Amino acid sequence: MPIDARLPQLFVDDAIIAETVRLGRSLHRPRKYGRVLAADRPWEHGAAQTYGTVIHEDGRFRMWYQTAGRVSPGEQTYLGYAESADGLNWDKPEIGVHEFAGSTANNIAIAPPPGLRFNSPSLLVDPDDPPRRYKFIAFAAGTAPGKPDRGLYAAFSADGLHWEWQPGPVLPGTGDCTTVLYDPLGKHRYVVYTRWPGFQRPLKRRVITRAVSDDFLHWSEPELSLVPDPADGYDLQFYRMSVFPYGQQYIGMVSCLHSLEDKIDVQLVSSRDGLQWHRQIDRGAFLPRGRPGDWDQAWVGMSANSPIQVGDQMWFFHEGRTAAHGEPVPPFRAAGVGLAVLRQDGFVSLDAGPVEGTLTTKPMVWPGGDLLVNVDCNTVAGPTDRGTGYARVEVLGPRGGAVAGYRARDCVTLTDDYKRGDPNQTVRWRGERSLQALNGRHVRLRFYLRQARLYAFRASDNLEAESIRPAGVRL
Repeated sequence: MPIDARLPQLFVDDAIIAETVRLGRSLHRPRKYGRVLAADRPWEHGAAQTYGTVIHEDGRFRMWYQTAGRVSPGEQTYLGYAESADGLNWDKPEIGVHEFAGSTANNIAIAPPPGLRFNSPSLLVDPDDPPRRYKFIAFAAGTAPGKPDRGLYAAFSADGLHWEWQPGPVLPGTGDCTTVLYDPLGKHRYVVYTRWPGFQRPLKRRVITRAVSDDFLHWSEPELSLVPDPADGYDLQFYRMSVFPYGQQYIGMVSCLHSLEDKIDVQLVSSRDGLQWHRQIDRGAFLPRGRPGDWDQAWVGMSANSPIQVGDQMWFFHEGRTAAHGEPVPPFRAAGVGLAVLRQDGFVSLDAGPVEGTLTTKPMVWPGGDLLVNVDCNTVAGPTDRGTGYARVEVLGPRGGAVAGYRARDCVTLTDDYKRGDPNQTVRWRGERSLQALNGRHVRLRFYLRQARLYAFRASDNLEAESIRPAGVRL
């Protein structure tokens, strides 16, 4: 796949890297802000969990979350709705759509059709289909003996509050723990990541499968997508995976069930096609569970959406549970929603220590605009090396030699922390020379780093996603 520098270029894999010298790769974990939504309504049965989706539109955060998934006979699971101006303080408006205990004064957005009970819902926003702008999918099974009509069910809405279920399962026979992705740039517009019993039985563990659709009603037969390997040990299972496009790749957040502990945390994976996945060398948790006694001590899992860009940060909404996966009801149902924060583009960095290292990219056609870098020249330094970190960039031509005027010695040295949106992250060369002058030329970039972390680079003329002003979360 050609490098498209109009999009952020990350280093989660080696796809754009031709060579590195004296660099290491680090996985970075978001910092937890804490719980922002708790279960405090009778119809939630003690659980509010991000088996669901969080978006930002029309100046507000909007959350659809699942209430308790394991409930006693006679109780039901719902999709609750919440709103927030800042992502930290949430309201549960009375939307008056569904009845509970004889009243519609509640925030229930979706109730299951008669005779069914759903689990692990997620939804997406489809800007190209206004009458069905919001699309919902969830695993559901019959409540009668034998669990008839087991599979994935779909519903559509114009406003996200009033929904119309489609008759029968759109993907019969599948398992639960499903997430959905809207992908207008891919070969297929809609993608679900789910579990398929036909693959799990012979493998004797939970694995991730993928199905695609162009109309949300007719889905392909699931393909095997992600399976634990021997490096994971014999007890790890892949319970669920949220996926979102980022730059020229897909980022996956895998809920990993550690069977012997009976606990769940989240690992980071990446893919260039959405089917074959690259595993990080560091297979520790990207989002770890809390400490004993914390509200998320036993189980964490990501919402089914892209992180929300807030200033120079990415906001991840996640569920947390106090009870382990196999615990009965109660206390299994105890769950809430939390927030975790990471710097923009900050999943992985390539790091240089006290000896200068280099990164050389594969060839690309420069699309125009300035070169912007997301790099921190402050954090790798040891106690005696403060102020010695730097980054420089050299531009190489098709034959490998440096382009005149764009050598490393001509580059204005970067010595600070340069995040997305910082005007000082623009790379300049002597005489205020910009990479714009090489518009349409075949080039490679060579980064020279010392005591620095390089997260990403891109061209400045790409279309920026909506960035929300910071709401006071500086972690």
